[in-house]
Formats: sequence, structure tokens, C-alpha cells
Amino acid sequence: MKNKFELKNALNILYASVVIVPMIIIGIIAAYYTRNYIIDLSRDYNDQVVNNLKLNIEAFFEVPRKDMNLLRDIIEEDSNLLDDDYLESYYNNQTLFHHILIIDNTGRVVNTFPNEEDIIGFDYSRESAVIQLYEGAEDAWSKTYIYTKENIISINYATSVGDYIVLGIIHFDVIEALIDDSIYSKDIIVGVTDRSGMYILHSDMTNVQQRVTDPNVVSKDLNYTRVNFGVDEYYGTSVKADYQNWHIVIYEPAEKLNNRLFEFILYITGIIVAMLVVAIIVGRRVNHLIVNNLDKVVFNTQEVAEGHYLLDEVDSPFIEFNTINNNFKYMAGEIKSREDQILNQSFEIELMNKELENRVIERTNELYATNQELEIALSNLKTTQDQLIESEKLASLGNLVSGLAHEINTPLGIILTIITYLQETTNKVKDKYDTGHLKKADFETLINSSLESEALIYDNVSRAIELISSFKLISSEQRNVEKRVINIKDFIENILRSLEPQMKKVNIEMRLNCPDDIEFETIPLTFYQILMNLIMNTKIHAYDESGGIVNITVNDENHHVAIIVEDYGDGIRQENLRKIFEPFFTTKRGSGGTGLGLNIVYNSVKQNLQGNIICNSTEGEGTSFIIELPRNLY
Repeated sequence: MKNKFELKNALNILYASVVIVPMIIIGIIAAYYTRNYIIDLSRDYNDQVVNNLKLNIEAFFEVPRKDMNLLRDIIEEDSNLLDDDYLESYYNNQTLFHHILIIDNTGRVVNTFPNEEDIIGFDYSRESAVIQLYEGAEDAWSKTYIYTKENIISINYATSVGDYIVLGIIHFDVIEALIDDSIYSKDIIVGVTDRSGMYILHSDMTNVQQRVTDPNVVSKDLNYTRVNFGVDEYYGTSVKADYQNWHIVIYEPAEKLNNRLFEFILYITGIIVAMLVVAIIVGRRVNHLIVNNLDKVVFNTQEVAEGHYLLDEVDSPFIEFNTINNNFKYMAGEIKSREDQILNQSFEIELMNKELENRVIERTNELYATNQELEIALSNLKTTQDQLIESEKLASLGNLVSGLAHEINTPLGIILTIITYLQETTNKVKDKYDTGHLKKADFETLINSSLESEALIYDNVSRAIELISSFKLISSEQRNVEKRVINIKDFIENILRSLEPQMKKVNIEMRLNCPDDIEFETIPLTFYQILMNLIMNTKIHAYDESGGIVNITVNDENHHVAIIVEDYGDGIRQENLRKIFEPFFTTKRGSGGTGLGLNIVYNSVKQNLQGNIICNSTEGEGTSFIIELPRNLY
């Protein structure tokens, strides 16, 4: 015996299962995905900070390099400018070099700007940038170091100027603003290290002065990676600069991220609790009204079951309960009247059953005869359709042969003209030779004409051979109905060469975009008919006499090959788009169109090649046919 429940309890369970429980689950899921979202948001922001700082640093060091190279180029053009006045003027008009040193070919400092006597004569031959210039570099940056006189991280840039080296010293205090601009919170750590991981810029410059080394940036890539510094945890992000293999790093305290997560989850929890409270109050009220009104409806149904057809009115706030009660009242009246009619109608029903049996027999006989006529008509229609499809295929081949014949006649006509010209020229030279009037210039003219004619004849014979080869390949495929593996690019290129004469007449350019190594199993004849019908369909429907472009794209998609044939012509009206694959549907009914071309394509793709075809088109913008064919046929 099945368990029974009160409707009130069932409604409470239903309400909890469809409202309260999903709401709690949604809250849990929202909290989970919120954490991932905030982490991704912080990661993206920190990535942006380090990449912006990387670009700013690279752009900053590009300025002194260009300035120094400009100075070098000017002095190389006029060596007289390598004097104190000009170099001092250059130093005063720039803001990035703290010192500029002039070094002779022995590595000794011969001049400084500003002038400092204690540096004159100092040996810079072992300085890293100078060493690079000795080894053949045009210009070079040194490694970072501490400028001992002022205890500041510095870097040198050196370039050769004639027999001298001009070396500029840059103090990193001029770029500390780049770090300050990158700090968006006081507890964020931003820094730049050299290739060994030692800080050369830092949001707290004491780490630079103390030559602190970051163990993380060199050993691993930091992509919002959790790391520890003592008892504190941080999320680190780093990027390697193209310049000097420096590393730009930013550390965000893990506690800061956790606080954001806690605040957001607390906010979501408050919203869900408020919604649950409202849902419980509303649900209990609705449940009470439903149960009370349902009790009244149950009472009325019991009255009808016991034969009491005069029911009380039910005034419910729910339209459905009022409708149910009114329907029961109407039903009670109908039951009463039908009970009175049942006995009187029994005899009439029996007579009607007999009459219906006779009508069924007559209609069955008529339907059988009609069915026989339809089967004959359908057989005739299939025969006619097969004949029309075969005619359409033969017509396409006829058009191809006509176009090829016309295209082959062109190079043959050119060859005949050239040969006639050569005969006339040769006869004239022979007459002069026979009469002794042949000159060297006449003979040279004959040789040059022969060579030019030979090149023209060769080009036109090659063109004719290429057209005939393409036609022979396609003709052989016409006889081949067996499936085999083909190279799709070679196959399509032969088809395009065969169609080129006809498409040139209407100024249509065919373009193929296909990898060289795609091979798949297909029925060559069927595949040829599909592509030819689609391209000829473009010629008929897409473009006017001004012509256009047909793009054929082939993509390798693992187990399938996708062929896309698209044009940019008139397009197809939306009301016609869903009917284009139906047999005998055409918009060129009075212009020679049979309406079978795309139907042949559709059936060939779906049935013969076990593939799929769809058409996308916008009127006035063009049409694309997308064909997906399996790499292997079953």
C-alpha cells in the first residue's frame, strides 16, 4: 500500500526543495565562484601593474640611449664638436645622466661633466660597458652597481665616438617615481631586481641599499603565486623585462585578499538570508490559502459524487479555484441532463455504429484505389526526377567541355599566328640570302623573332596541355564511382582549372585556401559534382556581369574535413533560404534553371559521402556553403 501524505506537508516539502534548498545551494556556489573571480581580478590587476612598470622602465632607458647615440652621430660628422664647450652644453640640456665621462682608448678618464678632478685619470678599462665596447659592441649598458660617493644604485651607458668612449652615469633616484606611481596600496610591495635577483628598485629603498636578494623571481615564474616572507604570506606576480633581463615583481598580502573575500561572502550571505526570510513568510501564507481553498473544492467534489448537484459558491482569491468550482457546478448540471439522455440515445448510437461501419468499408475501398493511383504517379515522378538529374549532370559536363574548347582554341590560335609570322619572316630572309643581299641585322632580327616566337609558342602549348590534362583527370573521375583516397588540394585545383574558362567570361575569380597535405577517402565523381554545382550556382545566382570572387577554404578538423564555398554577391532572401535544397525550387525558372542543382548537392553530401551541409546567407552580402565530410567512408 502506498504511503499517503497531507497536501500541506507536501507543499512545504515542495516549497523547500524548489525555493529554499536551491537558494542555499546557489549561495554556496556563488561564494565559491566569487572567490575565484576575486582572485582572477587581483591576478589580472597585478599583471597589469608589473607589465606597465616593465614598459615604463624600458621606455625610460630608451631616452638616454637615443640621446647618447644622437650625440655620437653628431660628433662623428664633425669631430671638432668633441670639446668641453659642446659637451658641457649637451650635459646641461639633458636631465638623466648624473655624470658624463670621456675615456681614451687606454680606458683612462680624460674629462668629466660636471668637472670633477678626482675622477680624471681614473682607470675604467675593467668597467663592464667599456669591456663590451672593446669586444666590438657599438654601444653597451653596464651592470647595476652602488655609486660609492653617494651610496646610490647606478648604471652606465657607453658608446664609442672616434678614438674615445663617452660614458654616461644614471642614478636610479631619477626613476624611483616609476615605483611610487605603481603602488596602489601602502601594504603592496613593488620592486625591480637584476638578473641575479638583487633589488635595484624597491618601494622600500632600504632593501636596495642593503642589497637584498629576492629568492623567488629567479627560481620560478610568479603568476599570482603564494609565497612566504617570514610569518607573512603574499601573492607574488613577476615579469621578465626585455631590457638587461631585469625582473619586475609585485607582492600583495594574502590577508588583504582574504579580507576582500570575507566581506563579499558576508554581503552575499546577508542577501540570501533576507531572501530566505521573505520566501518563508510568503510561502507559509500562500500554503495556508491553497490548503483552505482546496478543502472547499474537495467538499464540492464529494457532493457531486454523492449525487448532490446544487453546490455552494466558493469565493477564493485564486482564480483557478473559482474556475474549478464553477466547472464543477457546470459539470453537475451536465451530468444530470446527460443521465436523462443516455437511455434515449442508446438505440440511436447502435444505428449510428452500423452506419459508421458501412461508411468505413466504403472509404477503405476508395482509399485503396487512390493509393494505387498515387503509387503509380510516384513511380513516374521518380523516373522523371532521375532523368532530370542525369540531364542536369550532362548539361554541366557539356558546359565544361564547351568552355575548355573555347579556352584551348585561344592558345592554339596564337600559336598558328606566330608560326605564320615565322614563315613569312623566314621566307624574306631566305630570298635575301639567295640574292646575296642578306645582312647581319636581317639575320639577327630573324634570330630574335624566332626566340620570342619560341617563348610564346612554349607558353601557349603549356597552357593548352595544362587545360587538356585537367579535363582528362576530370573525365577519368567521371568514370570512377568507387571510393578512394585523394589529395584534396590537387583535386580541387584541377576542378578550378577546368572551370576557369567559363568563370573568366563572367569576370569571376576563384581563390583556393587549402593546406597541401590533407588527404581523405571519398567518391571522386560525387565530390567533383558537388563542388562544380556550388561554383556554377555562384556564377548563375551570385554576381551580375561585373563579376566577383569565389573563395574555397578547406580546414582539417580531426575526423572531418570542412569545405567552405563562399561568395560576396546578391545573397538569398530569408524566405527562400530554407527551401534551397528542395527539389525543383529555383528563382531562375524562366532563365533555364531546373531547381535540381542544390538538391543534387544535398543528397550527394548526405547520402553518398555521409556528410553534412548547411547554408548561411544575408541578402545583399553574400552566401556561404559549409560542407563537413568524414575522413573515412563506412
